[in-house]
Amino acid sequence: MYIKQLKADSHDLRITYFYYFILQAPYSYVGNWGYQIIYWMVAGPLYACIFSLFGVGVETELGFLDVMGLLVMAVLFSIWPVNMFFALPNLVKKENLRLYEIMKNKE
Repeated sequence: MYIKQLKADSHDLRITYFYYFILQAPYSYVGNWGYQIIYWMVAGPLYACIFSLFGVGVETELGFLDVMGLLVMAVLFSIWPVNMFFALPNLVKKENLRLYEIMKNKE
């Protein structure tokens, strides 16, 4: 019974990408809530910078500096989400290996 529960708890990469794209919650799927809260603190300002870029006018020098500042911030805040996109398969693989190790020890 315990092994069936562990097999049901194994994670699917497609669902992880769903969490990443729709909810911006890749760490919550594997249960790392500390990282998830920090991730939201980074992803929130990223989207704020991106959406602010569409509303800023470039009529003056200060407007140009605003756009450049928001662009630099958007690039800096996008490093972790882009890295996370490519790290998701490894994250799921490590979590599944941990679950399989528990199953192996229980048999």
